[in-house]
Amino acid sequence: MSKKLLIGLIALAGIIVFAVITMATAWGYQNDEVRYVNEFESQKSKIEAVHDNMWKTIQQKAGVSKEYAAQFDSIYTHITSARYDKNDGVLMNWIQESNPQFTADLYKDLSVAIEVERQKFLNAQTKIIDIVREHNNMLDVVPSKWFLGGRKKLEWEVISSTTTKSVMDSKVDDNVDLFN
Repeated sequence: MSKKLLIGLIALAGIIVFAVITMATAWGYQNDEVRYVNEFESQKSKIEAVHDNMWKTIQQKAGVSKEYAAQFDSIYTHITSARYDKNDGVLMNWIQESNPQFTADLYKDLSVAIEVERQKFLNAQTKIIDIVREHNNMLDVVPSKWFLGGRKKLEWEVISSTTTKSVMDSKVDDNVDLFN
């Protein structure tokens, strides 16, 4: 085998190896990009489901707490009026009697549920923000951008409150009074 033929075969093998590596790299980046887009779409649905569950849970637990308070008030009013409206001198017996006790346990449970459900919602939004960042980095960073040119960046607007949007626009947050 001549020296020129051997050099030609080695060069051809090098080109083939380079082409295979380049194609494998391109396929890898393209597959990663598709996975990010699919995860993004899936996460949008998850955020909707988490938000829906959050509000249903909070509203229903609040409804139970409200109903409990109303029923307690009705029962307690009935018990006390039946005992003490007669003016028979037993009014002070309430000190010694065992009367129904209003418990704040349902309100504590509601407070915990609010905190837990809001955290789930925050976590779902944080995840989609990370997906968008990772995907868009792939489109902007070398060498992946060489293989993904022309792909559309993902966009997500955080679901937020009017108060937070106002703070972000004005860059001022001076409402520290929690009860007004």
